[in-house]
Amino acid sequence: MNKDPLISVIMPAYNVEKFIGEAVESILVQTLSDFEFIIINDGSTDKTLQIIEDYARRDDRIIVISRKNKGIVDSRNEGIQKARGEYIAKMDADDISSPERFERQIKFLKDNDLDICGSAIRRFSNKRDLRVQYYPNNDQDIKFLLLFINSFAHSTVMIKSCVFQELSYRSDMHKDHVAHTQDYRLWVDMALKNFKMGNMNQVLLRYRVHDNQVSTIWDSDQVVIDIGFSYLSQLEGGEDIAHYFSLFLKDSSTSVWNQLCNHLMIYKKQHKINDVYFVEVLRHILRDASKTNPIHFLIYKKWTRYAEKDFMGDVYMLIQCLLFLNKKSKLYQFLKQLYLKL
Repeated sequence: MNKDPLISVIMPAYNVEKFIGEAVESILVQTLSDFEFIIINDGSTDKTLQIIEDYARRDDRIIVISRKNKGIVDSRNEGIQKARGEYIAKMDADDISSPERFERQIKFLKDNDLDICGSAIRRFSNKRDLRVQYYPNNDQDIKFLLLFINSFAHSTVMIKSCVFQELSYRSDMHKDHVAHTQDYRLWVDMALKNFKMGNMNQVLLRYRVHDNQVSTIWDSDQVVIDIGFSYLSQLEGGEDIAHYFSLFLKDSSTSVWNQLCNHLMIYKKQHKINDVYFVEVLRHILRDASKTNPIHFLIYKKWTRYAEKDFMGDVYMLIQCLLFLNKKSKLYQFLKQLYLKL
């Protein structure tokens, strides 16, 4: 009987014939080769399955699961149920892992006694390389940012498989919810179970941005907001933050904004949160306000006056506030996408 692999790689695939070859090859050339590669064909109607099966004939580490389309949550959960590895590595079928990704992540997980870790990513399109995206490194900063924002690049994540004895991707979430929302729910569930989290500063994955894709780093659909409120309500000191955040979403009052900043600052000091992520959370909230004005910006500057300066980020916030922008306006959406591409 074959011994269990160290890593189980889980990769759902749906109609990705143009990109899946690069994704598969980036896994097969890993410097750490002790893995099984579970690819779930989720009812593709193009040549995706044919490409996967061709690779499987050449490399017996690949396990192909093919079935009718059920959505990404069912695909991931089915892959996790089949997994035999001590660790589970996530991978998307249109991204590209660096050759040393698994070797570096295993070392990082063991050296820091972590349950889950991700890494920085290089965004790229068919036309050019885009910016590098970094994520918070330590457990406290990650869990603070999770109050409002996804703290991991989902396709970089490696998790101890024992975590999934307690948790799974929630099947009660509608399959139309985008992947990052389902990931966010899982990360929050892990945080509430007090699993230890970390991110590496090295770029270990190239994340493909499609021409018709809008970045979802700061999306604020109702599902994400509900998840955030659920998380806040279960944390010590989170009730006041949730209260003022709820009020601010309704009317964007400047007095409520000041109170919200105050309670976030109290939480920051109690948990020794990095200034960078405190500022990021305030910006995220302002970006998602129903409407902003110059007073909001002045209050934001008051609470971030000791933080390291990010000129372009502050310029973006100032423009939004000076123009009294509604987040649903075309101008706001244009500026948001422009900023994310910087």
